[in-house]
Amino acid sequence: MIRFVLAALVLATSLVALAATPALAQKIGYCNFQLLVGRHPDAASAQQQLTTHEKKLQERLRVNQEYAQAKLQEYQELAQAKRMTPEDEGARRKELEKLDEELQAATANARTDMQRKQEELLQPIIEKVKAGVEAQAKEEGYTYVLSDGPKGSTVLVGPTADDITERVAKRLNIPLTDPAPAPAPAPKPAGGTPAPAPKPAGGK
Repeated sequence: MIRFVLAALVLATSLVALAATPALAQKIGYCNFQLLVGRHPDAASAQQQLTTHEKKLQERLRVNQEYAQAKLQEYQELAQAKRMTPEDEGARRKELEKLDEELQAATANARTDMQRKQEELLQPIIEKVKAGVEAQAKEEGYTYVLSDGPKGSTVLVGPTADDITERVAKRLNIPLTDPAPAPAPAPKPAGGTPAPAPKPAGGK
């Protein structure tokens, strides 16, 4: 038991010594990867394509929903008027159940399709940002670059100088802030004539 404790102490001491060895010292940086991807110049176009794709899927679902709703309404009207035979009623019920299953499947497929399309549009942007981060890290001698941001933050505390977000953004021409809005034009006086300049105090 004593020998085991001594061995553990020796190992711990060795690990501390190795960690303090300059040869193993690593330069670690971090960046807001999510911000860089979201602000990338290609992101707006990707979002527009994704919105267009979503509208097409929604239109298909709308057509299916309206068809199923019309069939349900037809069934309810016939049932209320008692104009169906038991056989006809059973067949229509099965048709409605089938339409409901198809609609649920179409909704699930649309959700999967949207996720696939999003990944398809996002992947090229991620690769470009990743390449920019790798180039910046190599240029500044960083061994590791951690991802930091509002979601999935890895870095809790770190030197500001090791945050390479702005430097990567500059390398990739990514605007990190929105442009300032243009100043509103000065209101014109009623009648369209310019207002007279105020006279100095005591003037005539």
